[in-house]
Amino acid sequence: MKIRTISIFCVITLFFSVASWRIYDIALNSDVTVAGKYTTSKLTVWEPRGNIYDRNGNKLVGTQIRYVAAVSPNLSTINEINKKLGNAAPSALEMLSGGKPTVIDATADFSCDESILFRVPVRYSADQIAAHLIGYADLSGHGVTGVELAYDDLLTADEPVTVTYTVDATGRPLSGVKPSVSGTTDIKTGVILTIDSAIQKIAERAAPDLGTGAVIIMDPSNGDILAMASVPDYSPLDVAASLNNSSAPLVNRALASYNVGSVFKILVAASALDGGVSAGFENACTGSVKIGENLFGCHEYGGHGMVDMKKALCGSCNPYFISLAERIGGEKILSLCENLGFGEKRSLANNLFAAKSTLPKKETVTAQPAALANFAFGQGELLLTPVDVAVMTAMIANGGYAVTPKAVGGVMLADGGVKEYYTDKPRRVISETAAKSVAEMMCAVVSEGTGGAAMPNVGGAGGKTATAEAGYKVGDQKVNQCWFSGFYPAENPKYVITVLGENGESGAKTAAPVFKRVCDAIYEAGIA
Repeated sequence: MKIRTISIFCVITLFFSVASWRIYDIALNSDVTVAGKYTTSKLTVWEPRGNIYDRNGNKLVGTQIRYVAAVSPNLSTINEINKKLGNAAPSALEMLSGGKPTVIDATADFSCDESILFRVPVRYSADQIAAHLIGYADLSGHGVTGVELAYDDLLTADEPVTVTYTVDATGRPLSGVKPSVSGTTDIKTGVILTIDSAIQKIAERAAPDLGTGAVIIMDPSNGDILAMASVPDYSPLDVAASLNNSSAPLVNRALASYNVGSVFKILVAASALDGGVSAGFENACTGSVKIGENLFGCHEYGGHGMVDMKKALCGSCNPYFISLAERIGGEKILSLCENLGFGEKRSLANNLFAAKSTLPKKETVTAQPAALANFAFGQGELLLTPVDVAVMTAMIANGGYAVTPKAVGGVMLADGGVKEYYTDKPRRVISETAAKSVAEMMCAVVSEGTGGAAMPNVGGAGGKTATAEAGYKVGDQKVNQCWFSGFYPAENPKYVITVLGENGESGAKTAAPVFKRVCDAIYEAGIA
């Protein structure tokens, strides 16, 4: 009853406003040819924002549309609003009650005298993919996070869509004078990401199994990030709901730094082999090793016995890798880390960065044996992001090259042309022989070691588990960062897949099954 009363009131008010205006116009014998009595008024219909595309040119934003209409206050408009807009009619009529042109939400079949209908993109969808990488814009239309922020200038470069009316001195449009339209809703300008929509969806379907964490899928040949998923996810349609959420869904965990633990043994093994240490180098594991006053344990409490490098990697034997690090020295391990870009703020695109990773200082690992021991199996001061770990894994999958990770491939120009961005070419940082040897060991980790839960149904894989102590507790429980990073398929790998489970059970139980799920989905999609 209240809505109906408001609607009737608005109609009556509008009717008298229009009638009064016409009487005023007639009384003054107004005429559009008398230029001195008239001016123009510009109505903004839509503030455009450039598109964000995947690597194949598929739109990632603006995939849905809504209808709006620029309308003049007349009886035809009133009748069409009441006929087509249902419960939204009262608010539309109230907007018209001032007797001036306005923009209202409309329907696809909305049509009345002196109205102009527009199809405008809706920026985000309820099932928005790559939300963390894309980020979101605020109500003013400017980027706040992610690519939306990093490329805000480019994405806001297009002119707004406007309708210009000829109006009298009171701002009311002149009947019979057709308004002019400027701008377009068909925007081509935008940013082209390196991600593949199909692969992104695979990562996003698998990632929730982690509870909290991230999945990175990378092309090991060039560092292109094909997918980046972070959980818990958030909706850019309702950012406010995530602001005070204790699980921090707005944080992009794929770009945050963490303790990495035993997944770092990939790099230590590669450094040793590249430095001339034989894969047959053996060491006896008794379950622990004492360095000065510090006792470093192995997860195999009874010890692994005599192991070589392959067995040590398969069993994730801490004492073996401590011995290996002592043999080659911390400086050599640090050198390979630096060649991979660790310890620096990682740029993925213009103004888009991952967190700065942390390396121990050279004087620390060369002068303090306990610090070197921690470094040997990825503990101590070492902090890396999932992107860093993917770069490390790519070095093994691609035969010994350091790649530059990239999330943006170029820009789409207004005419539909593409300006590509180029990054540094992959640089050899270890020998092909060393990379191939570590790759074979990583395949053994999956087929016969701690990474059995990562074994895909088809194609095989190589990888490494990690369960890293974060150094703090939640309640009475120690927090573990759980990893699995590897390549797929085993022969001629096309993908590096890095999985982080924040505060999970273990790399084998938390992260490895997610890796398998991703591999199987890639195979089923026919893109393995």
